[in-house]
Amino acid sequence: MLEFLYLRLKLFSAIFFGKEHLNYNRDKGLDFVERFNGKYVIGEAKFLSDFWGSQNSDFEDAIATLEAKDVNAIRIAILDGILYLRGRSKIHKL
Repeated sequence: MLEFLYLRLKLFSAIFFGKEHLNYNRDKGLDFVERFNGKYVIGEAKFLSDFWGSQNSDFEDAIATLEAKDVNAIRIAILDGILYLRGRSKIHKL
């Protein structure tokens, strides 16, 4: 239970810090906020396990984080799973 509360607090603080200090204005949360060589890095980490449904929205959420405008940080998305399988899916085409 304590670990769950810690993770929720960490997630909330990443969102708050992103909004207050980095001009990150999306309603979705961030998976991480880090500082490296004097620059902030924000991002999403997703494991995509299926070609449709919530996986498409998870993928689009990660891409939207990359495309967020006027953010004072380097934006990255760490994606793993089915998007690397060859096929005709929307995810693979992008």
